[in-house]
Amino acid sequence: MTGIEHYDLDDIVFAHKFDKVRSISSRKRMLDRIAKKDSWIIAGADHSFVDSAIRRSQLIIIVKEWFPRETLRLIRRSISRLSSKNPSKKETLGDVLEMMRWNYNAYHGPEGLRAIFLSELKQKHGHKVIILKSKKEVKTFLEQFE
Repeated sequence: MTGIEHYDLDDIVFAHKFDKVRSISSRKRMLDRIAKKDSWIIAGADHSFVDSAIRRSQLIIIVKEWFPRETLRLIRRSISRLSSKNPSKKETLGDVLEMMRWNYNAYHGPEGLRAIFLSELKQKHGHKVIILKSKKEVKTFLEQFE
């Protein structure tokens, strides 16, 4: 839609989708290469290694996902892993429930990681932060680039 190359943080974090995790130094190197390009979009929730990209960015767009939609995505991902021919880790129902609980506390709870991250982000880079809270807001924002 924008014509700008898009990168998913999951592809930087994991060497194999949701399986083998790369080291922090490897993630930082990959992200630095991307951030040195003229234009890029990075999508994802992991913010433990994105400082250099944030500093180089012109605009930071945070899309706050609706918890039920995110939960369905987590369940689909788990089903996909379970149905894989060679899953490296068999997930149990307990694992899936724990992941959903962690996701809520970290990203939707008032004192979770995202709340802390957004507070710090607004303090340091408030002039370039946009927070979108619905599909409609995302659609309206993206229509500017058509």
